[in-house]
Amino acid sequence: MYQLNSIKSLKDNYIWILSNSYNQAVIIDPGEAGPVINYINQYKLFPLGILLTHHHIDHTGGVCELKAQYQHIDIYGPSEIDLPINYLINQDKVCIGNFSFDVIAIPGHTLGHLAYYCYLYLFSFRLVAEGFLRVLINKC
Repeated sequence: MYQLNSIKSLKDNYIWILSNSYNQAVIIDPGEAGPVINYINQYKLFPLGILLTHHHIDHTGGVCELKAQYQHIDIYGPSEIDLPINYLINQDKVCIGNFSFDVIAIPGHTLGHLAYYCYLYLFSFRLVAEGFLRVLINKC
């Protein structure tokens, strides 16, 4: 069973943490590192990986600091991201610990934008309307 939590980030973003019963976690779109490190320490999680949906700094800004803090962590995302990560394309499958993600290309917000589907959750992109942030996560 997975548990999904959000961490408020920057002015109008969220970082998502998907964890399992073994306290392992996958971090999605870490725009900054500090709140993630605090959350991981507070809940005694072991981060296994980072998934990035697109190249904007408010979704990738924490990657380098998190990699320095957790050197074992694997990082995945689209090739539009100019960082040393594992590049993914449409219809790839990523296994991180016991988490399995299907990769779906959804160009639009950015050309290389990716979404990730992991049983019950679709991590895709943020929608900004009239200053209100909504993160699209569909529960099946």
